[in-house]
Amino acid sequence: MRRCFSSLFASSTALASSATANALQNRTMQSISGRYFPREIQAPLQEAAQTRGYKSPLWLTKEAAMGLDCYGGLKEGALPVRVGDRELYNVEQTVHPDAQPMRSFLSGSIYPGRLQEVLSQTRKERGFQSPLWVTADELKKSEA
Repeated sequence: MRRCFSSLFASSTALASSATANALQNRTMQSISGRYFPREIQAPLQEAAQTRGYKSPLWLTKEAAMGLDCYGGLKEGALPVRVGDRELYNVEQTVHPDAQPMRSFLSGSIYPGRLQEVLSQTRKERGFQSPLWVTADELKKSEA
């Protein structure tokens, strides 16, 4: 397992909050990984968000909601939005919609399974506020 260090940059939290605020303002729907959905998926998600009253622009699959412990799974009766062969749920349909999965500071990628648990526990134990992490290798590359 790679050794990870929590981001100490104050701007990281501001950056994450700013991205979410911009997405809400523009109603640009995105996955929990931070990636924006293609145009053909945007419209159905925007319509569902408006119709169902979701304020969050963040969407995830059932597998992500169930697999990332921080979300606690889906609320009973949660209905997906079907777009092509995808079934997507708004983060507000999860048991813990305010959860912050542990992710890479540089790429925005969400860390998988067991690493998610270890980083989340370390965050609690050490009192870190940010869910953003960076590996020593990523830090070296970013300084170059």
